Amino acid sequence: MSFTAGTLIDTFYGPQAVEALRPGDKVATLEAGVQRLEAVAHAHDTAEALGRRLILLRRNALGRGVPARDTMVTADQMVRIPGTPLDRVANLLDGRRVVFVKPKGLLTFVDLVLDLPWTLLANGAPLSAQHQSSGTLLLPRAARARRVPHQPPLSISARGR
Repeated sequence: MSFTAGTLIDTFYGPQAVEALRPGDKVATLEAGVQRLEAVAHAHDTAEALGRRLILLRRNALGRGVPARDTMVTADQMVRIPGTPLDRVANLLDGRRVVFVKPKGLLTFVDLVLDLPWTLLANGAPLSAQHQSSGTLLLPRAARARRVPHQPPLSISARGR
């Protein structure tokens, strides 16, 4: 579950671009108020090289103002729609408001890791962040190699304990 660069995440200080967030930054969660980021991982590559399928959530796809603007997410991204269980964005594909996309060129993917899989507001959409025991980019190198065919340039920052 990765966010693409340019996605605005609600934080203690207001919306911030996901690529500007660092470990220790305070993000707003729906379930537990403000929580600190445990780690942040950035990968710069094509979606195809990373083995990622991307979905575009068009503005208002999930309801009025949700998301507040077009938002590109990975197909494995989890979404929390009020009154329904947590679900994969891919299960919402409708060919109009929620569609597969194949962007050309390099993208920046950012994984935000919290202590539990809390729900963040990303461009106003309730999307789940990763937690310490999950993840694609934060797996050990050997495990990442098994899941992602090409090794992306990767940088990981973790909050000191």
